[in-house]
Order: sequence, then C-alpha cells, then structure tokens
Amino acid sequence: FCDNSALKQPCRSCAAGQYTLIGCKGSGVNGSAPTSDRLCVDCPRGKFSVANNSGACTDCPAGYTGTAPGQDACEPCNEVHEYCSNQGMVAPQAVTKGFYSIFSTAANLSDGEERCEAGFSCSGGVKTACLPGYFCPGGEKAFPCEAGKAQGAGQQSSCETCTHGK
Repeated sequence: FCDNSALKQPCRSCAAGQYTLIGCKGSGVNGSAPTSDRLCVDCPRGKFSVANNSGACTDCPAGYTGTAPGQDACEPCNEVHEYCSNQGMVAPQAVTKGFYSIFSTAANLSDGEERCEAGFSCSGGVKTACLPGYFCPGGEKAFPCEAGKAQGAGQQSSCETCTHGK
C-alpha cells in the first residue's frame, strides 16, 4: 500500500529477485490514485531477494554464486573443479592447478581450495593418492620413478634407490 495510509491504494508489487528503489508517491487529493508507482529494480549479479517488496538485496553466501541479475536464489557451487569462497560472487573461481577443492559445509558446497600436499597429485580440483612406482612431490602431477629407483608404497613424495639383490 502507498505511504499515505488514508489512501489504501495498492502499489505495483516488486517480485522476488528485485528490490524497491523508490516507494509509492502521490498526493491522493480527493481520493485520487498515487502519481507514481513503486520502482522495482532487479538485484545485481551476486545478490538475491526472496521476499516480494524487499528494500534491499542480499549477497549470495560463500559456497553459492549469483550469475545473473534478478535472482530469487543463488546457485550452489558444488562442482569439483570450481569454488565460491566469498560472499557476493558473480561466478565460481576455477581451482588452481596443483590445488584441490574443499567441500567444507554439510550442504556439500565447494567454498575453497588447498594446495596439494606431498604424496598426492591434484588436477581439476581432485586430490589423488600417489600410486606405487610413482612419486608425488605435491602439485599437479605424479612422476614415475627414474631408472635405478623404485617406490613400493603409495602416497610417497620420493623414490628410493634400488639395492643389488633386491
């Protein structure tokens, strides 16, 4: 309803995904309708509004992204190769080479990345244990042991020199 409560003239409602920039105006003299309607504006990217006639939009929380304007909800960031670490993100961030995604919430949302530690290789946001016969110094790749060296265990950061007779 308009600001002048005596009029009780309904204003156009702003939908979810929008916010009210300007409220109703008008003199309402002799029972006339207000002279201008509510001005509704789409929430910008990275923000959302769930309620009709909201006065403001809310940042998408960490773990979510708002890729388009006018959203009434944010999209979950739950792909292993990307993450959403900050509030108000307009697009997910790609996981850095040699890092892996962190899924730290009960809703299984990717909201960060961590450097791949020794004994593992990390590619496309996935952390993989190093296999026997390979070494993983930490980073994007696993490397085969060089000639004259071996590694019989997994998750190792180096290979051992072979001894004669073994």
